[in-house]
Amino acid sequence: DCRECLPGSFNDARGSPNCTSCASGRYTAEYGATSCDACPAGGYCPSPTGSLELVFKPCPAGSFNPFAGQAAAEACQECPAGSHNPRTGQSSSSACQPCRPGYMAPADGMDECTPCPAGSFVHTPGATACKPCWMGHYCDEGSAQPAPCKAGTYDASLPDAIHAEPLDGDEYGSGDTSAWEDGSGDFWPSSIEQLLGL
Repeated sequence: DCRECLPGSFNDARGSPNCTSCASGRYTAEYGATSCDACPAGGYCPSPTGSLELVFKPCPAGSFNPFAGQAAAEACQECPAGSHNPRTGQSSSSACQPCRPGYMAPADGMDECTPCPAGSFVHTPGATACKPCWMGHYCDEGSAQPAPCKAGTYDASLPDAIHAEPLDGDEYGSGDTSAWEDGSGDFWPSSIEQLLGL
């Protein structure tokens, strides 16, 4: 008398005397199954062998799993540094999107990119770090490119940098911006090139 395999087990061979329990990461709720269904890609199923139901755990944001039938959290692969994935349950590496210019992802498995802090920038996508702002320029948070300081101002990273005001007297001629006064009686050149003697 041939009996059907119980749920949680299967038999895929004719004449076999035994049914085989579904492996971890696979399940079946049917009687007489000839195979077990695999846990879908995009997560894992921490079910024991012989499972009758699917217990699906999606991969967390910042990771993905392209393979079905996985039973452990280690199946979820982290997005590489320089990219991010804000969604859970992703099954493809394409879910890991490169950071846009002005942002970085310094570590693997990030669910969002971090803006470059003020005083730094990065102009290429997929960055893992930001670069120091150029001398004579300024960089706000999330800058993709340094912006040049206006005449009469200096990059705050320069020693004793001062936001200068234009000279009002006639010493250099009214409206002449070849020199600026910082309020202490000192005069400053109107560009970083003049400061450096270029």
